[in-house]
Order: sequence, then C-alpha cells, then structure tokens
Amino acid sequence: MLGFPLLNGSEHKPQETGMGLFLEILEYQETRRDEISHRIPEQGSAEFKLGGQCIVRESQVAVMCVGGKACDVFGPGRHTVTTLNIPVITKLLSLPWGFKSPIRTEVYFVSTKVFTDLKWGTKEPVALRDKDFGIVRVRGFGRYTIQVVEPLVFINSIVGQDDSFRTDEIEDFLRDMIVSRMTDWLGMNMKSILDLPGHYKELAEAMKPDLQNEFAKFGLRLVDFFINSFNLPESVQKAIDQRAEMGAIGNMGTFMQYQAAQAMRDVAKNPGGAGNMAGVMMGMAMPGMMFQQLNTAQQQDLQQSGRKPEDYVACPKCQGVNRKDSRFCAHCGNALVVEKRCPSCGAQMHAEAKFCGECGYKAGSKVQCPECKAELQPGTKFCGSCGHKMV
Repeated sequence: MLGFPLLNGSEHKPQETGMGLFLEILEYQETRRDEISHRIPEQGSAEFKLGGQCIVRESQVAVMCVGGKACDVFGPGRHTVTTLNIPVITKLLSLPWGFKSPIRTEVYFVSTKVFTDLKWGTKEPVALRDKDFGIVRVRGFGRYTIQVVEPLVFINSIVGQDDSFRTDEIEDFLRDMIVSRMTDWLGMNMKSILDLPGHYKELAEAMKPDLQNEFAKFGLRLVDFFINSFNLPESVQKAIDQRAEMGAIGNMGTFMQYQAAQAMRDVAKNPGGAGNMAGVMMGMAMPGMMFQQLNTAQQQDLQQSGRKPEDYVACPKCQGVNRKDSRFCAHCGNALVVEKRCPSCGAQMHAEAKFCGECGYKAGSKVQCPECKAELQPGTKFCGSCGHKMV
C-alpha cells in the first residue's frame, strides 16, 4: 500500500482503513517554488510501517515527528526506516529492538534550496540619532535570500502544525527582525546620516553577521543581504547636496576670487553654482557557500579511500568530515542536529522548553519600549519607533 505515490506530478491520497491512514512509502515532490515545508498527512497523523520507505529528493530533508515534536531527520536518498535510523523516536517511544509494528507519526518535507528575491523594508520611518541633525526618521529598503540549515529547529520554532509553509508566511517576521537589527547596528555605529549614501555595500556587509546570528536562532541561514536604498528627509538630502557642492568647488579662496572677477567683467550676469549629487552604489554581497558542503580536498580524500562524498557532510563548526546520519561531530562534538534555539541568546533548547536554560528568556514573550510602548524583537538595543536606547 503506497503512501504518496506520484504520477505526472500529481499526488494520490493514501487509502484509509478502520485505523486511519496507513503509509508504507513516504515521498513528496514540490509543486510551488515558494514552499519551504510540506506536511504528510496534511491533518492529524498516520500509521507508518517500520521497514517502509522514505524517499527524499535532492534539496530536501524529511523530518519525522511524534506527538507534535520534530525528532529525526533524513537527508536526500531512499531510506528504509527502522529503529536504527530513528534513534530519538525509538528512545521517546521506548521501542524494543527489531520492532516492526506501525508507529503513529507525521512527516515534514523541508526544502533546503536557497529562496531568493525576498524583500525587506521599513513600514514606518525609523528614528535614528544623528550628531548634526538630532533625531532623523529614515526609510530603508532591500532584498535578501535565505536557506533552511537546521530543519528540526525550523519546524519546532516556526512551522508548528502548518501543512504547507511558504515564504510569504515568514516574510513579515523576518522583515521586522532585519529592521530591528539594522536600527540597532546604525544606532551603535553610525555617526552621521550623511555617511549613508554611497556606502550601501559596506553597510550590508557590516550588518550581515549580526543578522545571520538572529536567523540562526530559527534554523535559517541568511545567504545574501542587500541594501537598495535609504530614503532620507528632504532637509538631510539638501545637506548632502551642499556637501557635494563644496567638494566640487575645491579651494574656497580661489573660487571667491574667480566669482569676483566674473562679477566685475559682467555685472549683469549672475552665475549660479551647480551641485553634484553623490553617487549611489548598490551593494552585491558574495553568495555564501552551501551549508555543510565538503570542499574539493575532502571530496578527493573520500573518493581515494573508496567512499562516496555524497554520503558525508562537513561540520559547520570545525569542518570535520562526518556521515550524513551523524547527530554529533566526531571531531569536535558539535551538535549537527539541533531541535530549537532561544530567540534571545541563540542557545540550544529542547523543543518543549518554556524557558531558556542560558538566559532565562520565556518562549513566546515580547519586549516593549518603556518610552513609546512599541513591541520589539527580543534583544533589541534601540527602539525603531522613537530611538530610545534599550540597554
């Protein structure tokens, strides 16, 4: 009895028995370019026979869940599911050795491709402190790309029980996070708003590490981050124009002598200066390497020893070579599969934990600005509504 066999790209529902859905083969072929994860079955759970097949395509991972908790992960390939390759579920359900009876589960197929052309921007002008202009309200816009690198964390923290999770369901959340962290970075590092135009590439590269740390708390990797523009108030834009004009004039004494000579030669004429607008340069961040990708030397070493490089991954911490089904790095002990991360400090958490064991953050709690009462992201240093310093 097949679970989700595919014919010409269409799905066939599994048959129902008196005990509910019963699956022997699990697979899913993406039908939408913006779909990050898909749940089988779409509602409730199903009986899956141990010894059955789980078929995972390239750029996919399959996450098996029991009792609403994401437990075990399968990478690309055809897997025969036994108690040996579902260690967390086996321990959770106390399954005996060689157990073959069906288990009740649901499976999430998570896409690990890079999702492109996502947009960020400030819904309202962000308040920033400037040494020359005081409080300045600025709008910013740009694009970014993301990739799921810790599927268990992503499912436990973001997806929940959603049957089909798409990029448009997380864009607002990620946009608010980007704007919040961008406001923090500018508040800590920016001296003058006049320095923004013409330095978008440098600003994007400087902000990206902090943003990557925030994305990692939810199992995501920020691959590319671009700043397209900052819309400045008219008064600030005029100041930028005046600065450009002064740069074009050069030596003020020589310029004044020239203007006086011109006036004496032809009093009727009233020459005016033409300002030069500062050029705007868009930043193009170099795309990052794929998560846990083996380098050329590692692939050659594996081939020379008669092993298949596609069966191995590199530890993201020490770059040591490990088998795909490893849960911990054999070289440095780093966890290769993380269930959940604290949105405040990024520490590892159990999927059902209500508080972070490192910083005490309460899961699901919000932060408010004491000045304007605006709702902020955990860890925010400056309020994006009024510019108040939080720490």
